[in-house]
Amino acid sequence: MKIGVFDSGLGGLWVLKNIREMLPLYDYVFFADQAYVPYGNKTKEELFDRATKIFKHLYEIENCKIIVIACNTNSTSIFEELKLWVKENYPDRLIVGIVLPTILNIKSLIENNNIKDVVFFGTHRTVNSHVYKTELENLDSINVSEIEMSLLASLIEEGKPTLEYIKSFSELDKNKEYIGALVCTHYGIVREDFKKVFPSVKHWVYQEDILPNYLKSYLNENSNLTEVLSKDNSMKVIVSKESPVFNDFLYKWFGDDFKFSVCVL
Repeated sequence: MKIGVFDSGLGGLWVLKNIREMLPLYDYVFFADQAYVPYGNKTKEELFDRATKIFKHLYEIENCKIIVIACNTNSTSIFEELKLWVKENYPDRLIVGIVLPTILNIKSLIENNNIKDVVFFGTHRTVNSHVYKTELENLDSINVSEIEMSLLASLIEEGKPTLEYIKSFSELDKNKEYIGALVCTHYGIVREDFKKVFPSVKHWVYQEDILPNYLKSYLNENSNLTEVLSKDNSMKVIVSKESPVFNDFLYKWFGDDFKFSVCVL
């Protein structure tokens, strides 16, 4: 059985690249829902409909045991609903979200660096869910701010420059030190632009770094799961619609001869 990874597009592919570098032995199936990118402006009903269709395909057709949701919009908006749906329809299968490992990482940074200001950069739906902010509100004297960058994921998917767009947002207080979290997996692709624009962020949280470590720990703690996962060092990429920019990144990260398939759901 395989490990499934799911996102609207390049953000999840970027996460998968980093997962495979840390855990290369396993077999992966990545589904990029390019026909519905970006997810950040979709309703919860639309997100749930797309996710369940894709989960059904990954579980039944691709024989995935576990699905990693490499998407903040889904993880912050409908994760609990998806957990219940999986439990009811595929009780022997698993899903892993992105919120918990991110929060655990941020709490560790707060504790170890005595920083009281945290800023989240995300899509419209992720920011307006306030899930990350709520998770930190029970900590003493922590100031949380959220910056919505509703067009950034689309700019990345279209292969357009992002620096000027990121610059258009108000600068943080230069007299403070921040922990900055990129809570859209697309954003990590342009992490250097963020570092240029926000020098007062002293510690960055990149989910493409967090998820591989979290998944590694998760697998180590669940030996029964690792026993049923196949280990042929393979990777399959499925898209719901072809995109030249997605293809360019796919070939750049995994080789010019990498083959993908199109599946319309």
